[in-house]
Amino acid sequence: MVKRYSNVSRIATARQAAAPRYALQWIAPLLVSVVFILAACFLIIFAPPDRAQAIIIVAIGLLIVGVGLAGFGVLRLKLPGMDLALNRDEPAAMGPTPPPTAKAEHDK
Repeated sequence: MVKRYSNVSRIATARQAAAPRYALQWIAPLLVSVVFILAACFLIIFAPPDRAQAIIIVAIGLLIVGVGLAGFGVLRLKLPGMDLALNRDEPAAMGPTPPPTAKAEHDK
């Protein structure tokens, strides 16, 4: 009985020692993604007017990296006249927004 308790105690101690490492592995990418997303926001807010286009391109790149680090598999942006869809498993699809289609009778 004492030997079994000793074995259980050793396993519990090993799990408790590994818990902070697992928490850090889970939290670190989220913190880095928050830093990237905030950097993108601050770049857009404080961009000088003469370099706005270049900074917006960099900010979009930081936003995409931040969202990817956070674990999102799909990123969709809909702007007037343009649709951007990024999927982890497919190549990027970007182009004009297709016109709305009429719904079939069975979809109503």
